[in-house]
Amino acid sequence: MKFTDLLLFALLFLSVSLNVIGQSEKNEVWPISSVEVHQAGALVEHSSLVLLRGDKQEIIIPGISPGVDLSTIQIDLPEGVSVEKIDYEEREKPDSRSSELSGIKDSIYVQSVSIKMIEAIRKTLILELDFLSANRSIGSDNEVLLVDDVAEMADFLRDRNQELSLDILEADLDIDKIKILIRELTNRKRALEHLQADKEGVVILVLNISKTYARPQEVKFRYLSPSAFWSTDYEVIFNSKNIFVKRYALISQSSGSDWTSAPITLISGKPSGTLSPASFGDWVISAKKPPRSPRRGVYANYNMPESSSFASSAVGGQLDDSGFEISEEASFAGNSRYRFDLETSATISGDGEVEKVAIDEFELDGEVRYYAVPALNSEVYSTVRVPEFSGHKLMNGYAQVISNNSYLGNFYLSIPSIGDTLVMPLGPNPYVRCSRELVEETSSSSLLSGKRQVVSNWTLSVENSLSDSISLDLVDLTPRTRARDGAIDVSVTFSEGGRFDAANNLVTFALELGPGERRDVMITITVVYPRNSTLYGL
Repeated sequence: MKFTDLLLFALLFLSVSLNVIGQSEKNEVWPISSVEVHQAGALVEHSSLVLLRGDKQEIIIPGISPGVDLSTIQIDLPEGVSVEKIDYEEREKPDSRSSELSGIKDSIYVQSVSIKMIEAIRKTLILELDFLSANRSIGSDNEVLLVDDVAEMADFLRDRNQELSLDILEADLDIDKIKILIRELTNRKRALEHLQADKEGVVILVLNISKTYARPQEVKFRYLSPSAFWSTDYEVIFNSKNIFVKRYALISQSSGSDWTSAPITLISGKPSGTLSPASFGDWVISAKKPPRSPRRGVYANYNMPESSSFASSAVGGQLDDSGFEISEEASFAGNSRYRFDLETSATISGDGEVEKVAIDEFELDGEVRYYAVPALNSEVYSTVRVPEFSGHKLMNGYAQVISNNSYLGNFYLSIPSIGDTLVMPLGPNPYVRCSRELVEETSSSSLLSGKRQVVSNWTLSVENSLSDSISLDLVDLTPRTRARDGAIDVSVTFSEGGRFDAANNLVTFALELGPGERRDVMITITVVYPRNSTLYGL
């Protein structure tokens, strides 16, 4: 009898234990096992060990990103297990962000009530002040009292008038402070609501089980999250001998749930979220840069790379509400598909903040060439020209230039087609200077031809104070005429070694300067126009 009771107790205990295990499996948040972040969207994978028993089992998986498309869900199941039904719904989220949102709403309500109370007190003070003003005139040498009173009463009324004015001013300041606080709380509330911080996705799986397993089996669950993006960011570190590049990823996701120490893989382009392949987009090839490129700097007309200031309003793409760039190029049919496996684990916050994560680093084999435009600047700019860059999986993105532990600026790295030369600006070099000077200008006219001639002689100089030899392009702009000014003729002559670009009206001297060497070149501009005309712009 005792043995039977003991056996029944053991069976009851085992049943309760299995029930507890089953309940924990049904409602536990599955950890993120891996994430594939694309330039527009991310494929998030959760995995867990599940004890499969019976012929049919329901599994509830909370903690999923809100806004998931049910058609993007994929599940890896053990042998003999199939999916009968998949449901997705959004529920209230019992976590710190949800509590924060609730607390912010309560704080906004409390502060709003405080404003109403202070405004009521302020109104009472104003009424009392108006009452005092109606019964006496203060500020003149001869005080007029409408009632017979002693001098002490007049002093009291004067002091009370001042106190009321100060109290009203203090109430106004308190109201302004509370309004600022409410504005800050409202902004945070909107940010959390944008993240759907009070909601989470919940997946309900109904599984058919035709095979018995004694041990828990691994089940993998994947879905496409539309709220994740990434782009590249570079640090270009150079000296006189080599060019070193550090590549980073700027990752953002606003699912409301953090990616904590999950293996992250970065992939260019957009993920495929359907069973059938997507249709081809438009593939356009052009010799001109697309209009989505950054605003050109002053050097663009001289075939210099584009540069612009690095700010939160990233150029070259669309911006989401967090200021993070969403690349339009992710849908181009001809884009290369690059893959980067991050070696270090990173925590990506779910509130849309941009996290900068190191990807890799490498050297570029290129030629450092200097660029001098004395008409614009006396400083000579250095550039690096990389003819072969295909092996480094370069993508468009911002690049910050660093030399000798000094930050020199940044530019938007636009990758050319394979076969073209990648040109990167490295900023001005204080040890190479240039100048432009008008050394002589003459004017003459002819009665027979009725023409006037103006000749301008310009000297361009460049000096290399470095201890190494350098290659340099010395560039100057020449004038042109409008189509309607056919009577004006412009001719340009220059020193030996110059090259004239008629399409852009540029004269370029390709020079090789040794250490401490100075070089002068001449450009002569001759303009012939009618004597009875006035010349402008020369």
